[in-house]
Amino acid sequence: MRKILLLITLMIPMMAFSSESISLKKAVNLALEHNHLMKSSREIMKAGKDDKKAAFTRFLPSFSLLGDYTQLQEKFKLKTEKMIIPLVDSQGNPVYILNPETGQPFVDSATHLTFLPPQEVKFGQKKNYALTFQLTQPIFTGGKIVQQYKIAKSVSEISKSNNSKSKQDLIFETEKSYFRVAKLKEKVVLAEKYSQMINKHLSDLQNMYKVGVITKNDILKIKAKVNEAELLKLKANNGLTLSKMDLAQKIGIDLNSNYQIADTLNIDMEKNKFSKAKLDLGNRPEIKMAKENVKINKSLLNIAYSSYLPNLVLNANYTYLKPDIFGGFENEFGDSWQISLLLQMDLFKWNERGFNTAAAKHRKKAAEEQLKELEEKINLQTTQSLFKYKESMKTVVLAKSYLDQSAENLKMAKGKMLQGMISSSEVLDAEIIWQKAYSEWIDAKANLLTQELEVKKSLGILK
Repeated sequence: MRKILLLITLMIPMMAFSSESISLKKAVNLALEHNHLMKSSREIMKAGKDDKKAAFTRFLPSFSLLGDYTQLQEKFKLKTEKMIIPLVDSQGNPVYILNPETGQPFVDSATHLTFLPPQEVKFGQKKNYALTFQLTQPIFTGGKIVQQYKIAKSVSEISKSNNSKSKQDLIFETEKSYFRVAKLKEKVVLAEKYSQMINKHLSDLQNMYKVGVITKNDILKIKAKVNEAELLKLKANNGLTLSKMDLAQKIGIDLNSNYQIADTLNIDMEKNKFSKAKLDLGNRPEIKMAKENVKINKSLLNIAYSSYLPNLVLNANYTYLKPDIFGGFENEFGDSWQISLLLQMDLFKWNERGFNTAAAKHRKKAAEEQLKELEEKINLQTTQSLFKYKESMKTVVLAKSYLDQSAENLKMAKGKMLQGMISSSEVLDAEIIWQKAYSEWIDAKANLLTQELEVKKSLGILK
């Protein structure tokens, strides 16, 4: 029973798509939702936002806690030499220090003054504890922190633009794949019509052959075309199946789902559709990324300049320690605090800073040249896509005219054959021409829709 329920659960999504008709809009939404590269791009964009937030924290003070435990082999020792101490009382009489062991005064035989014998004094403890709470606040770093934040901000913007580019690329590929399915769907219909037409022609010729109007050679010719029509149907169906699998992979559904597409090759023949459209380089994510790259290299140059400036940092700490070194090394906990200003500045490093600054200048210039090159390429790409779009519109008009002419020619040829004015071979040629014209018209419509996508993508308005 569990296996049956599991099988039903796994089949529900496939059954849903098998019975559902997918529109172009839904296909795009499914692709944006399920595509792995889009998911990866969104995660990278989120990471860029968090990196920017992390860079901002460098403006703020940092707090740290340091705990230390030290076990010494023995206490600290302080050794002293014999010291003569001329001690006298208020009346000027000498005062002597008594030896605690003998009770006799320490008197130097030469000077008859009191003295302290050599000693070894131990202080401190073998077990030492310290807990330090520290605050660090950069005050001046030559602008490094500001520039690092700007770099993080630009990286975040690049990740956003890259996500936008990935989205446009995916929309382009999904719609292009969808139009391919629509095209092959029409090719399948055409192949079926052509097959029916050829088979009807064969049936008519067989009747004519029975009454002796035509020869057997005419029958053999049409039979060969019947086989070609069947092969054409097979290729069209196989192509449709493969194109549907390609679209299924892009929109994240099972490759073997027997879904249907809702939209057809509906073309818009408005001549001035893009006449008012102007290229705004700011809409292109590639340009946005290139501009942010220039900003990054500008910040890196400023960081290189900052190496000539000093760094000033405020440090403050509070320490809780045992033994209390500020209280005679008593074996008790004591505390202390400290505030300091640290100034650091490099004076001489064999012109390392100069070389780094020169390298940063070159990288900034290189980024600016790359931006100019990209702008020129995009301008050229947009112009080319508009030319190809206009060319595709003319191709559609010519293809439709060719199809109408071939349909009329076929109609006239059939009528003439019935009147005995032309042979069946000429009708067969008219049918082949009609099939070819119909196929080219389908291709022209699909190509126009694809070229329209190219224009929208080049203008940065593909959404």
